[in-house]
Amino acid sequence: MNLLIILAALATVLGVGTTTHVGCATSTCRTDEKPTTTQQAVDATLERRIENALKDLEISNARALDRRIEDALKDLESATARTLKADQERLNALMRKSGIYR
Repeated sequence: MNLLIILAALATVLGVGTTTHVGCATSTCRTDEKPTTTQQAVDATLERRIENALKDLEISNARALDRRIEDALKDLESATARTLKADQERLNALMRKSGIYR
């Protein structure tokens, strides 16, 4: 979860940094403030890497949730079986005490 927060913050910072220079070609931005083609390529690559990391994190979280659901269902099934067996044993004991044999 912390990774998701860090990646979102990084994406926000990158977004703010690139929108600051949107009009640089026609504005009075200093030359050293204008993004270079290499910088733009690095930013695009970094943005794709962040997007891919977020997708991977989402997939990982979904798989973990699926495993937790499967485990919970197995636990519920096991507990239900144990409860039914215990109930049947109590019923059998009551029937034996009352003189009804099975």
